[in-house]
Amino acid sequence: MLPSVFLALAFAALGAATVASASARSTPGRATTAAQFAGTVRDSTGNPLRGATVEVLAGGVVLKSVVTGDVQQEGANSYNYQVTGLLSGSYDVRASKSGMQGAGTRITLAESQQLFGVDLTLEALHVFSSGLAMVSTPFDYSDQSIASLLGLPATSTKVANWVGSRYAYHPEAPADRFRLGQGYFLQLDKPVLLVRQGGAVPTTQPYRLRLRSGWNMIGNPFPFIVNWFDARVEVGADVMTLQDAIGRDLIKNALWTYSSGQYRLAFQLVPWEGYWVKVTEKAAQGLTLLVPNVAGRGTAPAPYRRAAADAWTLQLVASAGNLRDEANYLGVSSEAQDGYDAAGDVPEPPPARAADWVQLTFPHRSGWGADCGEYAVDLRSPSTRERVWEFEAGSNVPRADVTLSWPDAGQLPDGLTAVLEDVDTGARRHIRPLESYTFRTGTTGGMRRFRLRIVPQEQVPLRVTDSRVAGGRHGSPLRVILSDAASVAWDGHDWRGQEPGRGIFFRQVGASALDGRTTQAIRPFVNVR
Repeated sequence: MLPSVFLALAFAALGAATVASASARSTPGRATTAAQFAGTVRDSTGNPLRGATVEVLAGGVVLKSVVTGDVQQEGANSYNYQVTGLLSGSYDVRASKSGMQGAGTRITLAESQQLFGVDLTLEALHVFSSGLAMVSTPFDYSDQSIASLLGLPATSTKVANWVGSRYAYHPEAPADRFRLGQGYFLQLDKPVLLVRQGGAVPTTQPYRLRLRSGWNMIGNPFPFIVNWFDARVEVGADVMTLQDAIGRDLIKNALWTYSSGQYRLAFQLVPWEGYWVKVTEKAAQGLTLLVPNVAGRGTAPAPYRRAAADAWTLQLVASAGNLRDEANYLGVSSEAQDGYDAAGDVPEPPPARAADWVQLTFPHRSGWGADCGEYAVDLRSPSTRERVWEFEAGSNVPRADVTLSWPDAGQLPDGLTAVLEDVDTGARRHIRPLESYTFRTGTTGGMRRFRLRIVPQEQVPLRVTDSRVAGGRHGSPLRVILSDAASVAWDGHDWRGQEPGRGIFFRQVGASALDGRTTQAIRPFVNVR
C-alpha cells in the first residue's frame, strides 16, 4: 500500500510567498507534476466578468486566489482566469464579486492534468431586461443618478416618470434617480445588471406612499410580493381598506404594469416592477397609500370574472405583429350600473409613448363628468334588451394589419347573439363562429371605430318568409326573404346534379346564420321549359 504523506507547497506571487497545503498520495522517489484548471466567470446575461475573485479551497482552507481578467484563447478553449500549481486531488472552487451572489463548484484533478471549462455564473442583485418596461426598485438610490448606477451614458439613458399630466425624462427630476415607492419607464438596448444594494426600508410597519390626484407611477418598496387589495388608504384622519376607498371613488380599482410591448392588469405589487394607479378628483389633496409590510398570500385573481349568477364578461384582444393589447373586458353584472361605475369600470392608463403600440379602448368622452375618458373595462347592468358597446382599436404603426379577437366568446350565455360592426366600413360579423377580424391602419397609423351588439336571440328568430324563382322559369334567380341576415345558395339543380324538367316540383330552402342558427322551408314551384 502506498504511504499517505502531507505535502507543503510554497507558491510565489509578486515576490511574496503564500503557503498552501493539500492532501495527496505520492510514490517515494517519483517526482510529481502540478495540475491546473481554467474557466470563465460570467454574469447572468452571459457576459464575462472582469475583477471577480476565484478561490481554490481544500478542507475549508483557501489555497489559491486569482482575479479574472480579459478572455484568452488557447486552442479551442477560452477562459478569463487560470489556476496553476496544484496537486492531484479534489478542490472546492468559488467565485465572488461585490454586489453579486457568489457561485461555486467542486473539481477533481489528476496529476499533471490541464482542466478547462470550470465556468461559474454570478447572479446580480437584479437584471433589467432589454426593451421598454415599467420598473421600480425595492431599495433607495436617491444618492446616485440612474445613469451612473446602471453604468449608462448620461446622454442616452432613457427613463421617464409621470409628473401631474406629463412625462419627465432623464435627467429631469424625478426621472433622474430611483426612489423608494416610485415607478418608472426604462428603455434599454440590452440587459443591464444592477450590482449595488441601496438603502432598504424597515419591514416592521407598512410603507407610507403619498399619492397625488390623477395618475401616479408607483413601485413596491419591499423585496417581497405584496397583495394590492391588502393595502389601506389614509385620507386626512380616516384610514380605510382599499375596497372601501374604491367604493367611495377615491382611488381606481386596478393597477397597470407594462412589459413585452403591452399593458397588463395587475393585482399584486411585485418587486422591481412599476405600476400605474389613479387617484380621483374626489381626493383633491391626494391621499396616502399604506403598502402592507406582509408578503402576499395566494395567487392573483382572474381579472374581471364576476361571481354573480347573472354576470358574464367578454375579453377583446387587439394585436399587430408582436404588439398586443389583451386587458379589455366588457360585460354585465347586477353589481354594475349603466353609467360610470367606480367598482366595475377601469380607465386606460396614459400611453407608453417611447415604443410602437396597438390599443383597444372603450371611449366615454361625454356624459360621465369628471370620469370621462378612455376605458379598458366597461361593465353594465343586466338587460333583456339589446346592449351596444362602442370601442376603438388601432396602432401607431403605418399600414399595420390589426387583428381583433375574442378568445372566450364561447362562454357567452346561451341565447345571446354578438355582432361586430366596423363603423368605418359598414361590415357586420357574428363573432361566435369566427376567431378574428382584421383591418389595416392608414399611412400614418390610426384608430378604427367599432360597435359590438349583444342581442337576445329571441328578438331575431331565423325564418324563411318567402321563396320563389323570379320570373317563374328555371335559370331565373332564386329570391329568398329571411327574417335575419343569413346565407342561402341554390344552383338550380336537383340532388343528382341534374336540371329539373317541365312540371311541378318542391324546393327545399336551407339557411344558416353566422351565429349557428339554421332554418329550412319547403316550397312548391312550377318549372316551365
